[in-house]
Amino acid sequence: MEAMKKELIQELAPVLDYIEKHYTEKILISELCDIIHVCDDKMTRLFKKQLGITPTEYIIQMRIARSMELLKTTSLPLEEIAIMSGFASNSYMTRCFKQKVNITPGKYREESMRRKEKIMKEFFSKKRIVSLLLALLMLVSVVPQAAISPVIAS
Repeated sequence: MEAMKKELIQELAPVLDYIEKHYTEKILISELCDIIHVCDDKMTRLFKKQLGITPTEYIIQMRIARSMELLKTTSLPLEEIAIMSGFASNSYMTRCFKQKVNITPGKYREESMRRKEKIMKEFFSKKRIVSLLLALLMLVSVVPQAAISPVIAS
């Protein structure tokens, strides 16, 4: 059984590699079939058996993952993110995104920004800055002045 599983993984490896490199482009199932010389039905069965999803669902997951990354790290318009992630349109990205993530891309971006702001506020809170300054003062008062002077001079 284990040998059969490894064989399936090896059989799909070139297809998964191709998808990883080309998910931002239009990918036809027939293209994937040509890579490992199987028919559409066999390709779908291999994906279902190995990954639990169809090739199309796998490609969509890759695109959603990319769009999530772009939503969190850029302020690009949704239309641009859709295209950069391999979706044909913003509306198709939104439909797929909502189906898989349960919120719209815009809402996901808002929530990501809120989380980021909260983390920054916590990190740079007055309480934290005061405690860091106190720790620094304690360090300075414990470390002999002779040990600090060369560090300050450089």
